[in-house]
Amino acid sequence: ILPEHPDAKLLMIGRPDTEGFDAELHRYAESSEALKKAVIFTGYTTDVAQYYRQGAILLMPSAFEGYPMTLMEAKAYARPCVMFAMPYLEAAKHGCIQVPQGDEKAMARAVCRLFDDPERLYALGSEAKDSLAEFSQERVKQLWTELFAYLETGEDKTGLFADTMSAEDKVRHFEIMEKECAVAHQICMNHASYLERMS
Repeated sequence: ILPEHPDAKLLMIGRPDTEGFDAELHRYAESSEALKKAVIFTGYTTDVAQYYRQGAILLMPSAFEGYPMTLMEAKAYARPCVMFAMPYLEAAKHGCIQVPQGDEKAMARAVCRLFDDPERLYALGSEAKDSLAEFSQERVKQLWTELFAYLETGEDKTGLFADTMSAEDKVRHFEIMEKECAVAHQICMNHASYLERMS
């Protein structure tokens, strides 16, 4: 990103779970003068709002997510997200650009394209914020009510539970989720503090 946008900054908010990983991140960020200026470690904070206000894009290079709170927070501040692909993730359907898992170059290109097109950046941010309505308390309550009614009577009055996904898409989504779960499991199994907590 820096050759095209030398003023870009990467804010690393929070702290990693392990000191070793934290030290490795700092070492890498200090490996060049350009990175020293571009990467800012905020440390742990309970005041994330200030960073969403000054930021332009949320980067989410996750291998696996369930219900990513950082994504929902970014949406609340009308910030779009550039992320590794997780097509099963409902929250990522609007206001997000998904690139292939592990493809950092594709992620950088997507960020550069947004920086080069402020109108698209703004529109994607607005789309992100508008999509929060799908996750409001009222909407979730309505969905639970419809689910219980469907389980009780077997009638799908709203069409919410209609099976519209093709068999091919079902297999593809299952394969993606299976792969992502395996990756997440492997990461956990190689994470000392996770294993310590589990034991």
